[in-house]
Amino acid sequence: MNSSRSTYLLMAICAYYAFFLSDRSVAADALCPELTHVPKSEKTKRRLPSCPVSVCFGIDGGMLTRTQVRLQRNFFRDLLKSLSSRKNVKVAAVEFGAANRRLFKLTSDLAEAIEIASNIPFRGDKLASVSSSIVYCDSILRHEENRSVRMVLFSDGTNNLGGSPERRAEVFRKRAEGDIIAISLTDSDNKILKDVTAKNTRNIFVLDSDEYDPLIRKVTNRLFDV
Repeated sequence: MNSSRSTYLLMAICAYYAFFLSDRSVAADALCPELTHVPKSEKTKRRLPSCPVSVCFGIDGGMLTRTQVRLQRNFFRDLLKSLSSRKNVKVAAVEFGAANRRLFKLTSDLAEAIEIASNIPFRGDKLASVSSSIVYCDSILRHEENRSVRMVLFSDGTNNLGGSPERRAEVFRKRAEGDIIAISLTDSDNKILKDVTAKNTRNIFVLDSDEYDPLIRKVTNRLFDV
């Protein structure tokens, strides 16, 4: 008799936990419609139960033309506006040139971030270190537990200061299981950005025109794995 009671009790406990976990999964999908059609194995891999995302931007302050700087600034501003419509998003940004300059620390106040992004000046530095921007962003994102992390790097492909961007990027990917998305200010044949994205063509975008609204949507969706 005691054996039967123990068996029934164990079955009841198992049923309860099965229901509890199933209910949590449904709730998570409700919070994160982007994951509704994503396989369970992929959800686990991404660690995105409710899509909290932290993004660090590396802004090129090196050997860009004034036209490239204006285009980069406007696109960055409008990309932040696009992200502001999403929930659970935090952003940070660093400008890399002869030295790293923190534009804004990790924040969920995208209105302030947009204001700062709108006023990034022309630097005209002769040096640029994609490597140092990756290290800087990694140091910011390493404290973001229970959130998916992303890095977005703008670059014309110049890296004449610091170590290997490819090696720094690999360290970040292994440590954080995070993606690096590259915005090329020249063309798709940008070796530096191919290297930092591990030649993942889905993560390389070319910004070469003021008609960039479709690109904003693509990058936004990529940040959320849609």
